[in-house]
Amino acid sequence: MMYFPKSRLLLIAVTVLFVLIPCLESWGNESECVRYGIRVASCRNIVSAMTLVDSFNEQGLKSFCRKVDIPGKGQWCRVFIGTYAEMEKASEVGRQLKNRGTIGAFIIQEISDYPEDREEALSTADIAVIHVSDDRKKETLEAPRAVVPEEEKRAVPDTGEGGYSESSLYEIAMACFGSERYQEALAQLEKIRKQGDSSGVNPELLLRRIADCHYFLGEKGSRPDFLKAINRYRNIMRDYPRSDRENETTLYRLAKSYEYSELYYEALGEFKNFSFRYPQSVYISEAIFMTAKMQYSTEQYAEAVKKLK
Repeated sequence: MMYFPKSRLLLIAVTVLFVLIPCLESWGNESECVRYGIRVASCRNIVSAMTLVDSFNEQGLKSFCRKVDIPGKGQWCRVFIGTYAEMEKASEVGRQLKNRGTIGAFIIQEISDYPEDREEALSTADIAVIHVSDDRKKETLEAPRAVVPEEEKRAVPDTGEGGYSESSLYEIAMACFGSERYQEALAQLEKIRKQGDSSGVNPELLLRRIADCHYFLGEKGSRPDFLKAINRYRNIMRDYPRSDRENETTLYRLAKSYEYSELYYEALGEFKNFSFRYPQSVYISEAIFMTAKMQYSTEQYAEAVKKLK
């Protein structure tokens, strides 16, 4: 058995530490510094970007923005929701937010410069403002490592900034909608509607959200908005009869709008229609009760009692 003096063992240990520590630090930085963000909008001015960030924050989403100077394209403010260690997780969350109607199109982008103490999503209050030096512009800005989910590719119009639309009106509108700022959401949605096909927003989805804004404004006390919601919902039911899943909520809110407007006969007809078309709906119990209530309000007392039995 070989014997090593303590001084030699200490020297070997120190040498090993000097060799391994830089390697471990490099390995740790590589795994921790790169995360994936859900990029939901690019705005030309910071006010629009921060409107989005604030609205997402009010919904409990941890949003942040980055300001970049792109040669030949000017200054842009990119809005993100969260950062994730895995691209697949970021894509999954992005799809969930889109399906929920919180955001429109999105891309997943690699992010390397962010506060080290952040986990699944960055703080809502912080803004990471990045000014890229000339010698890094090509590497960082012209060829970002971004991934557009397959189902998003057709929905993302190409306007020159990172591969998707510079317009964030829809995202702003939906952020306001999600935080119950319906008047602000409605103003943005109406701007998009006036743009027509050039907006790149699905017209059916746009009309449904406009109608919903009127409905919720009515619930907040603006009774004339119920009449506007009625008109919008009726047109949607007429123009998009095949959108059965979406029309379930639309028909229910149409009936409620009639009730709130004290148009009881019309409400009764729509609640009956709803019960016939959607017997398995989560709204069915309330629809049956509302049918009886409308029968009572229209002095159909026997029918109301029978409905409640």
